Amino acid sequence: MEFDGTQKTIGRGKYYEIVLYHGYAYKIYDPDYPEDWVTHEKWDQAKVNKVGLTPVKYYDTDDPHIIKMDHIEAEPLEVRANARDLTCFDMMADAFRKLYKHDNWTVTVGNLSYYGEHMPDNEKRELVYKSDGRLDRKYGHCLCHFNLDLHNILAKPGSGDYIILDWVKCCIAPPLFDYAKTYMLLDESYPEHLAVYKERVLPDMWALGVTEEDFDDALKICSLIRDNEGKYDQLMFGYKKELKEKIRQLGFDPSGTVRDRMKIFYPDIPTKEMIKDLLMLLTNRQQLVFWDKDYGVSIHDPGRYIDVIVLGDHVVYDYSNHGWSSGYYKASFDEMADLIRKNWAEADGLLPLNFDHYVTIHANPYFLRDEHFYVNAK
Repeated sequence: MEFDGTQKTIGRGKYYEIVLYHGYAYKIYDPDYPEDWVTHEKWDQAKVNKVGLTPVKYYDTDDPHIIKMDHIEAEPLEVRANARDLTCFDMMADAFRKLYKHDNWTVTVGNLSYYGEHMPDNEKRELVYKSDGRLDRKYGHCLCHFNLDLHNILAKPGSGDYIILDWVKCCIAPPLFDYAKTYMLLDESYPEHLAVYKERVLPDMWALGVTEEDFDDALKICSLIRDNEGKYDQLMFGYKKELKEKIRQLGFDPSGTVRDRMKIFYPDIPTKEMIKDLLMLLTNRQQLVFWDKDYGVSIHDPGRYIDVIVLGDHVVYDYSNHGWSSGYYKASFDEMADLIRKNWAEADGLLPLNFDHYVTIHANPYFLRDEHFYVNAK
């Protein structure tokens, strides 16, 4: 998508810029940001639109990294808070109440434990699972925004109406996690307003019967998730720019994306040395995936998907298909290059993954968790 130069920047995030252009807002993500994440953001937005929690609709553009959005004239609550208009916290309290009282139990988004799945540390991951389960049994669950701070609630001028934005982190969780996440965000960015938050917003949470011990537990889990977010983002796409250039120098085309994976394309059959050089660019923090058509355990599984992880002077791999998987095995660079080369032009026939003249590379968020499997590979 091309702009004509009249666009105006109205906001920025860690991985995106928002511009106003011909009456609409456009969220422009960095080129290396996974397309699949953008797609899921649009899906989640459509779900909260459907239950009436936000009027702002998202639209597709011809660029998978750009979202077209409805633009509404309003100001973030942080403007009012910084002007010492502390009634904005009454609006925030109402936003929490609206969210939890709304008939939103049918919104099909991930639950809080999803954030634990991507923690490489086993102990921390188990803490997320156990805390989510324990507090869910005690307080129930609902749709949580999980990023409901001062810049994601917009107040309409001259009225008490407001709009909740940026549902990209929404999840199903016990409601005290939403209060805890906002508490943590305020403590990080607006510590001067934390006392007002405690006075005007948290009483609604205490009224749910939440204990101080449980709230402290929720704060701890939110802190673990927050600390892991940046590390996971870096794992998922922070390495891509440098790696793409090195892959391009080998003669492959790494410009495509399949889901959140880097697509490594070559129109012919690459040489064995090309594939070995490709493998040698990787570490245990990435996985290379390809399709092996000649391995069939039944007519229903005519082939296998092979995940390859590089460990210094050799590789380890496992394989799977339709609900079954193997343990890890060792192979030399030569052995793995021969197998990849043999299957380069073979396709699994399934979309969006097809593996016709390409392999994929994606981050391996479990490199610490599964390290003992790699070391003990057969």
